[in-house]
Amino acid sequence: MNKIWITGRLTEDIDLRTSRTGKSVIQNRLAIRRNYKNNAGEYDSDYLTVMFYGSTADLIYKYCKKGSKLGIEGRVQTSTAEYDGVKRYYTKVIVEQVEFLENKKQDSDSQDTVKENESVTVDEDPFNSFGEQVTLNDDDLPF
Repeated sequence: MNKIWITGRLTEDIDLRTSRTGKSVIQNRLAIRRNYKNNAGEYDSDYLTVMFYGSTADLIYKYCKKGSKLGIEGRVQTSTAEYDGVKRYYTKVIVEQVEFLENKKQDSDSQDTVKENESVTVDEDPFNSFGEQVTLNDDDLPF
């Protein structure tokens, strides 16, 4: 079984691209905070490359930005490439499902900004405007 669930924050601005088949693609990195503090009393993070495809990529582009907190479900995919005679290995997470863990695309100067670990009460469903639930299948993937 190849399944992974991760919660983290996007580390880069969103760069929406189009594949050769015309599908939307986003490659980004997700910072995943470790559950324990290091010797300096700070939390370390791990960084994974994540890939969003199709309508999921469109939603990420529309509603997220650098620093957005996401919960993702996906699978791990590895690949190799040779550069100047050196074989390199790459690991990516192919996102199959995503949950937005913050209530909206937030500007850092906005008074509505939610601080980390702050509870927020929302009177209505913040995802009403998304439409139907997004589900990816093999036809959505470019490989």
